[in-house]
Amino acid sequence: MPNLPEELVRAMADAGGDSLSLAVRRGQLDAVEKALQIIADERAENNKRLECIQVFGEVKQPRCVETLLKVVGSTRDPVLCQAALGALQQYDEPRIGLKVTRAFNSLPTDSKASAMERS
Repeated sequence: MPNLPEELVRAMADAGGDSLSLAVRRGQLDAVEKALQIIADERAENNKRLECIQVFGEVKQPRCVETLLKVVGSTRDPVLCQAALGALQQYDEPRIGLKVTRAFNSLPTDSKASAMERS
């Protein structure tokens, strides 16, 4: 879904199919900020956090890197951790490998293989 024609995206939004994920894909800054808030909110539903993390793995948005790194460093949920590690793979910033390496020992066991791919 990342490269939908703009005309189709507008038609979907006009028909009421405009979701947060779609708005992030369109690059709407308010949607990017809302998605980042959801990811950072440990009280938010995990499926919503996961959906937002996955979108940032598909649509390059450098503003998400710090938030994703915080998830990697703090979550005990292996699914969220692996999703954040996967999303970070498309970003080419040296600090990512450094922070993932530093957090490695505290990662959920299931996430360590994903972390080794990143660092």
